[in-house]
Amino acid sequence: MRRLLIGVLLLGGIALVVAALRPPSASSVAARSSGPGAPLWSVRRVPSAVTDLVGAQRLQAELSEIAAGTQHCFEVRDGTAPLAAAAPEASEIPASTLKLLTAAAALYVLGPDYRYTTRAVAASEPQGGVVEQLYLVGVGDPVLSTPERVAEIAADPLTAGSASTPLAQLADGIVAVGVQSIPGGVIGVDDRFDTERFSPRWPASYRSEIGAVGALVVNGGKTGPSGAGGPSTDPALDAAAQLTRLLAARGVVVGAPGRGRAPDPSVPIATVASPPLTEVLTSFLASSDNLAGEMLVKELAVRAGTPGTTANGVQVVMERLAALGIPLEGVTIVDGSGLSRDDRATCNALLATLALGREDPRYATLRDGLAVAGERGTLATRLVGTPLAGRLVAKTGSLNGVSGLAGVTTTRRPLDFALLLNGQFSESSALTLRERMAAAVAAYPNAPDPDTLVPAP
Repeated sequence: MRRLLIGVLLLGGIALVVAALRPPSASSVAARSSGPGAPLWSVRRVPSAVTDLVGAQRLQAELSEIAAGTQHCFEVRDGTAPLAAAAPEASEIPASTLKLLTAAAALYVLGPDYRYTTRAVAASEPQGGVVEQLYLVGVGDPVLSTPERVAEIAADPLTAGSASTPLAQLADGIVAVGVQSIPGGVIGVDDRFDTERFSPRWPASYRSEIGAVGALVVNGGKTGPSGAGGPSTDPALDAAAQLTRLLAARGVVVGAPGRGRAPDPSVPIATVASPPLTEVLTSFLASSDNLAGEMLVKELAVRAGTPGTTANGVQVVMERLAALGIPLEGVTIVDGSGLSRDDRATCNALLATLALGREDPRYATLRDGLAVAGERGTLATRLVGTPLAGRLVAKTGSLNGVSGLAGVTTTRRPLDFALLLNGQFSESSALTLRERMAAAVAAYPNAPDPDTLVPAP
């Protein structure tokens, strides 16, 4: 009998919320305004669980309507409680949302405080200010940058605030130890990874979107003092050329740059350390740095004691994700950036990775390092002046026919969500689709403020 009574009350509460969510008629407004005081039944007397239930039903319907006509998965969670979902285990092309998985594996292997340390070494100590040849040894730092590149990053809303390792600081360090002449030039050393500069799984048209991959890369693997040119054909040589330019500007006499192997043993001359991995990964996630993703997976391969190849690296990513408890059924990773259309992910895997950032401080960057609507990264110029500005943090992903978004909305309460849409639509349409879905999530439970439903006394 007690269960029956509870059921009746719950159904009554739902009916009240549904009624409250409908626009009032003119006659009901008039009658309410003429009555003395608050009504006996109002939304503020309905249990919040009932409001949430109706809101979840509405959210499910709205997301399903927006995603209609696409192959998709989506899921929204309030903490660990699911609110709305459609095929969360479905295997879809993730585009750059895959970077969340790469970042999680990098944090597992390298740790949040890890710093890349790029070295300048020589065969012997400087003699009278002379070093015959100076070797610039690459260690896989994806954010090694010239001053011009740093300025360009700061001026672009999509990359402003991104991490960088100042190559100029290395030049200062070389001068500080008394080096005045390098007759044999600066030699770039790029032997930590393999020599594959671009993935054969990417369409040729993607090459303009990513610089050449290597262990010694300056300015995002692109040419010119600021990296404004095309992808480098020899990133180690270009890095050596940029250091040569910076040393010459400091009065050092330097021969022509080259590439080669460092002497063994060698003498350290100067070093420059990157920002902590948390900052590097924030740039990687927020600005969706494709080059960083490819360099990260090759570094993970080296750390596992295998050659620095993409194939070895993505195997490490899968193994570390499994160790973290990320559900991997339906997940296929063939690169570190998500540029390949052979990559696959599930909403389950993306949400589990986001949850890891909430549950373990070592992985906080998986949430704190995402793009912010109207403020940072790939969302810096999106949703400005909307309720989502500053309240949507997410990893974006888009290719032709692919739209992805995984993150957190905080407009009303923190909600984790992930969505992947695959279909026949352009990249511009992909942006619209995911932003409509994010707005629907942020509006949950989409019930009016109870105060607006009760007349003033």
